Amino acid sequence: MKRGAILMSGTPAEVFSRPDLLMEGFVKPPLATRVAQALDPSGAKGAVINYEGLLSAFA
Repeated sequence: MKRGAILMSGTPAEVFSRPDLLMEGFVKPPLATRVAQALDPSGAKGAVINYEGLLSAFA
């Protein structure tokens, strides 16, 4: 939310794959998501929202 408006809705994977919108709403993604985005800025590995997903994406 930003100023009372919903910026985005969807599954956690959909929402956390949009760092631009998260920054607008002052939401910090999970650490696993931030690590995955740093290792794969293109997002080719898909949305990672937890440590299990991080391990399987980069194994």
